[in-house]
Amino acid sequence: MNHLPKRILLATDGSECAETAGRVAMDLANRSGAELDIVHAFEFIPPREFAGVALRLRSPSEFAEQGQRVLEEQVGRIEEMGGEVIDARLCMGSPVDQILCRAEETDTGLVVVGR
Repeated sequence: MNHLPKRILLATDGSECAETAGRVAMDLANRSGAELDIVHAFEFIPPREFAGVALRLRSPSEFAEQGQRVLEEQVGRIEEMGGEVIDARLCMGSPVDQILCRAEETDTGLVVVGR
């Protein structure tokens, strides 16, 4: 009976812990033959009393650009180590909800996170 996942989802935030999780996810995917997906989810909710100031300082599009860079850097690191990424997605919303939703959409057998 084979209990290895067919699909692994790496949730990354670009942190040092996420880099370690990326190495682990890639190694598991390579050893098991599973497909590897990556997701970065962010939430933009400025405090109500400071919403105007927060929007002037950083917009949701700036967070999206930063998130896209995080994804591209993580994909690059995995490919440099000999891994293959099937799909990389940027999601806006509650990170927990977006990660779980993506895992369900792709029939993921294992979700790997840094912490």
